[in-house]
Amino acid sequence: MIHARCILLPAFVLLSQTALAAPLVDEVRLRESGLHLLWQADLPLPKGDRVIGANLVDEVLYVTTDRGLLFSVTAENGLLRWGVRVTEPGYVIHHPAHLRARDGNGPTVVTTTNGVHLLDRFSGEYVQRFTPAFAPAG
Repeated sequence: MIHARCILLPAFVLLSQTALAAPLVDEVRLRESGLHLLWQADLPLPKGDRVIGANLVDEVLYVTTDRGLLFSVTAENGLLRWGVRVTEPGYVIHHPAHLRARDGNGPTVVTTTNGVHLLDRFSGEYVQRFTPAFAPAG
């Protein structure tokens, strides 16, 4: 059941600019299919920005857009932690990862087509940003 929940979670994230007036999926149809809506999130997307991916890493759902934005959403309850622009439109944001630290709270590592970004996992503030001598996505 846990695996099914993790896989379905990104499918039920609603990303819009306006407040939610109705659920993303009709609850009756959802129940009929044997699924349940856990939560939905309202992310502050700029006009014209479009969600292209969602990756679950530990307790965080990372949502990416086609214009280089990365959002951190708490997977358990859908609360937005932070959002930051990590690259320019047209560049790919690869699956984020967490570095392990002694206290268990290492930074988030985000590799893009044009660089590597280390962000504080809880605030989204930059820890470090660099461009290696080789293609980061290679």
